[in-house]
Amino acid sequence: MIDLNYLDGKTLALILWGNNKEGKSDIQVCFGTARKKGREILFDRAPSKNSFYLDQDLVSQIKLPDGSLQQLMKGAQFVLSLSVTSVDDEEDDIETLIRPKKRA
Repeated sequence: MIDLNYLDGKTLALILWGNNKEGKSDIQVCFGTARKKGREILFDRAPSKNSFYLDQDLVSQIKLPDGSLQQLMKGAQFVLSLSVTSVDDEEDDIETLIRPKKRA
């Protein structure tokens, strides 16, 4: 697992693999900044998008992008790739797809 202190402040690409509304395979990529908050990581999508905490099992899956992904990921320093049941055009719905912990 990547050291949370090292991850803090780095750009993170969240890659969601699933089916679109037509039932066809699709990919959604969202970008944010990893923010260490205590022993947790906040996927910070500020200022215009909803930010949310990542569960520990998701944090353990964060990786460095390989060479081919680096260019596609718009320079994101880390990637988290997840399979979900569906992907949506609405980026604000991401947290419901991966079920992170809710915070006040």
